[in-house]
Amino acid sequence: MRPPPLACLRTARPRPILRCSTRRSGRRRGLCPGVTSALTYLCSLGALLAAVTKLRLPPGGSSTASRRYLAAALATLSLSVAMSAPATLALAAEIEPIPNGAQLLAHSLTMLSAFCALGMIEHAVAQRGPRRVAVRAATLVLCAAAMTFLLFTADIAHHGDLANAYGHYPVILTYFSLYLGYLSWSLGRFVWLMHRYTTTHQAQPLMRHGFQLTVLGAGIGLFWVLWQITGLVAAAAGHHVAPDAISDVLAGAAVVTGAAGATLASWMPVVLALPRWLRAELAHRRLRMMWSELLTAVPHVAFDAAGVTTALRRAERAEYKLYRRIVEIRDAELALRPHAPPEARSKIQAAAEAHGAGEPEVLIEAAELGIALDARQTKQRRPACPAPPVPAERLVEPPDLLREAAWLARVSTALHRSDLVAEVRAEAAQAWNGTAAHE
Repeated sequence: MRPPPLACLRTARPRPILRCSTRRSGRRRGLCPGVTSALTYLCSLGALLAAVTKLRLPPGGSSTASRRYLAAALATLSLSVAMSAPATLALAAEIEPIPNGAQLLAHSLTMLSAFCALGMIEHAVAQRGPRRVAVRAATLVLCAAAMTFLLFTADIAHHGDLANAYGHYPVILTYFSLYLGYLSWSLGRFVWLMHRYTTTHQAQPLMRHGFQLTVLGAGIGLFWVLWQITGLVAAAAGHHVAPDAISDVLAGAAVVTGAAGATLASWMPVVLALPRWLRAELAHRRLRMMWSELLTAVPHVAFDAAGVTTALRRAERAEYKLYRRIVEIRDAELALRPHAPPEARSKIQAAAEAHGAGEPEVLIEAAELGIALDARQTKQRRPACPAPPVPAERLVEPPDLLREAAWLARVSTALHRSDLVAEVRAEAAQAWNGTAAHE
């Protein structure tokens, strides 16, 4: 009596394939499981962060159906990618109720992610009603139920590469036909609708680039589906297909590119503002010593700006702090000007020209400021002298925050490190001491 087909499937063993997980052969041409798992988890984390980003509403924003669809698509995609990692499959093999149940769950989550992504773009472009959504949801449920039934009736042993190991079985071939067919239809329609949306709607450049990146991710996903189909056809034909890194790379690229495109408008402004923040922060730090010395001498020039920066972004907050520091330094210079003798500028200029020093205006401003600080400490006060002329090279271009900060940084360096400035300050201090002793 011939055994029933299911019994044959129970007793049949998978055909040997060239696989890297078999340590004896060591002939794997793809990535090793540890590296593959690490990269897979990183891709899953990226998709999860993208989902959280879409769930966070901007100030004054409201949650829309398209936004919720997209967040659900990214969240389910993150879970699917994490479930398909080799480390997760190896761990699930010990606890899953049916063999390869973890792969079934990962495939179902991937289909659910495609359902949500397609629902997002259909809601934005085609304005489909609840009836169309119900039809697509019923199709998804029927496909997932049929895949569950096929995997349960196959009664096969656990294997990390289900398609290559059992792809020549009709039951598993039908299983993957449903899975890959649903994905190819969903991704193909998604790409077409996204292209239609980008060509018929005027969007900001950043949003348009995000749409293009999302379409690129869906296109890579379609190419991954085609690659899986070729492998499945080869396995069904009885060829021994050794898994390589192409499938892993395509899947990771599709996930990362799609998640990056879906959230481009959220993270790209932060990336573009990073150089602004860094330049302002470095300039702010370079002025710390000079600012601290001046505010110690004239603390009343400091102003309270509590609560002003709370509504500013990171780069704007750094630029505001730099602007505030520059204003306080300039106010301190104005407050210290009456303490410097009117003839100090001509003496400093003559000394700078005699020494042939570069940037004489920097040295003159630093020496005047140093003399004024020393005079204030000794309670010396002179008749108010006119404001020094602005150097001609600083009048050529309009005022700029970073340019002004760079000028003050050079003044600070000369104030604390220039031998000429120290010599002029010492001569001025000796003159004051001699005048005080004579009096």
